[in-house]
Amino acid sequence: MDWNTLLFAVRWAIIALVYFVLLVLLVGVYREASSRLGQKPPREAVTYGRLRVIQPGSDARAPAGTIFNLKTVTSLGAGQDNDIVLGDLFVSAHHLRLRWDGAVWWLEDLNSKNGTFVNRQPCAPNRPQPLPKGAAITAGDMVLELIE
Repeated sequence: MDWNTLLFAVRWAIIALVYFVLLVLLVGVYREASSRLGQKPPREAVTYGRLRVIQPGSDARAPAGTIFNLKTVTSLGAGQDNDIVLGDLFVSAHHLRLRWDGAVWWLEDLNSKNGTFVNRQPCAPNRPQPLPKGAAITAGDMVLELIE
């Protein structure tokens, strides 16, 4: 075996080794990127707005200043199946629903027994109405403020 043949074989072995290392790196980067792209943030982590308790009424679990995070559709009431459970004695099991359409909050009274008020004005049952920023929402004896 002469030197030219040996150098030729070594040269191709080095080139093959470089391409092998590049292939291993490419596979590693692909796996890392695909695992990160497959992960989505939990929906509960996204907050679209907040409610602050101004007057807690008879709800001892939500003192004044308590903040509730809102989702795009948030139900409020005394029933345990609501997104926000209110412990006031005058709040219905399914009292009201808040919905974010991307630009405006909408409030819908769910035919509650004692009604829902926005800035002291009664809401018509089962008829969504736009909710101004900073509005005072009265449900039972509780007063909540819509904050951003």
